[in-house]
Amino acid sequence: MDSARKGPAITARELTKRYGDVEAVRGVSFEVARGEIVGFLGPNGAGKTTTVRMLTCFLPPTSGTAWIHDLDVRERPRDVKRILGVCPQEDNLDPDFHVLKNLLVYGRYFGLPRRVVRDRALELLAFVALSGGMKRRLILARALLNEPRVLILDEPTTGLDPQARHAIWDRVRGLRAHGTTVLLTTHYMEEASQLCDRVVIMDGGTILLEGTPQELVEREVGRTVVEAWNYGEDFLNFLRALPGRLEELGGRLYFYPQEGDHIERTFDQRFPQQDRLIRRATLEDVFRDFEVYLTNWKTEFLPPLSEPILYVFAFGFGLGSLIHEVRYEGRDLTYLRFMAPGIVAVAIMFWSYFETTYSSFVRMYYQRTFDAILATPLLVEDVILGELLWGATKALIASTIMMAVLTALGLVAWPSGLWVIPVAAVAGAMFAALGLIITSITKNISSFNVPMFLMIIPMFTFSGTFFPVSILPRWAFWVAWCLPLTHVSNLVRASVLGWWRGPIVVSAIYVVVLAAALSALALRLMKRRLIQ
Repeated sequence: MDSARKGPAITARELTKRYGDVEAVRGVSFEVARGEIVGFLGPNGAGKTTTVRMLTCFLPPTSGTAWIHDLDVRERPRDVKRILGVCPQEDNLDPDFHVLKNLLVYGRYFGLPRRVVRDRALELLAFVALSGGMKRRLILARALLNEPRVLILDEPTTGLDPQARHAIWDRVRGLRAHGTTVLLTTHYMEEASQLCDRVVIMDGGTILLEGTPQELVEREVGRTVVEAWNYGEDFLNFLRALPGRLEELGGRLYFYPQEGDHIERTFDQRFPQQDRLIRRATLEDVFRDFEVYLTNWKTEFLPPLSEPILYVFAFGFGLGSLIHEVRYEGRDLTYLRFMAPGIVAVAIMFWSYFETTYSSFVRMYYQRTFDAILATPLLVEDVILGELLWGATKALIASTIMMAVLTALGLVAWPSGLWVIPVAAVAGAMFAALGLIITSITKNISSFNVPMFLMIIPMFTFSGTFFPVSILPRWAFWVAWCLPLTHVSNLVRASVLGWWRGPIVVSAIYVVVLAAALSALALRLMKRRLIQ
């Protein structure tokens, strides 16, 4: 056990990630000691973020593997995430929550007691001292909620002003003083010089250089740099004759002398009028990301609920005054009594389907909240199942309130009406899964209009909500029979009216089997999409 404690905080061995023919990371190997701050530098596309996403269990390696405190990222991702804190490059705070609520909700993903989460959240808000660069500091506070042993910072100060950047640096130094291991990616050479014990430079998916900032400077460029502009041919020829390396870039000369101790005196004697700067070399010379419902219940709850209730009154009483009776399953019903259960089924479909299409898409692509959740011990499968369960929960909420309205109108046969609860749960999961399947293959939010007009509106109009499907032509009847909402309407209507007949068993089997099949497909497609 003691030897395990002395091992590296992070170990990567031949870590590789391919996307088709593109090799984003090419067999990188490195170690990060416990309590060390290591910076990864490189241009866009160098492989830094892909490497980080493999270390944090966001992406499965194509080959090779890594260990965080001796935990294999392939075999024990949930345990790895429990000891990691992740501060992503993007802003993926939940915009539906205020500052403290963001931390309280996030902390619960780690299974921490509410009181512990609240105490830590208040301490961390004081620690990060929210002011300039508030969002980045809040994301840092969120990453520290679980008291991680290893903190991953993906470009933590991008977009911040110098004052806010230095404030973040101070917090990171404080974490190292308490023994936290830090791995950060950055484009800022000054940041790497100020914070990092060691620097790893990547390009093209491979590690090019590795060492302390000072080692890299002295090994690659020496201690002194001559920077000149507005130079003539004589000055250029003079530098070429000196021992060292000469580079021309953007109208400037950069000369890295092998011996820089007397270079300034030499220039003063030979070229006293030449525009130049002699400075110490730096790294710049080495190299150049239920709670929502409770918070927003008015906007989440009232608009979508008002629509089906209006349907009940507008169609039930409006058309009901023109259509006195409807023949259904061998019995005559008032139009209101026939139509109202169908509206409950429509509410189940709308509430669950829209939750996992538009809402899930926004959470995935715009708010990036899925990325934040996946930095916790939750796995991709957990997030997808959570979306399915939330869609089913929304369907239960909608059906419960609709049943209360129907009960007030004297339209429900109790206790048979209780069967609406399991029907809404299973049907809600079915329509939520359908929504996730659509979301998994949709490229932009406007594309949701296509399945809306090709699937949802036809189901709304031809699934027995406003008229019995038995009155349709034979071919149209069989088309309607294949639509999921037809069978959900049958089950809800049987529950509300208390009429349980043989064909209802077929509808029940249809809904259960389709819910299971769509859920399995949604899990597979969404997992692939989230990993990509």
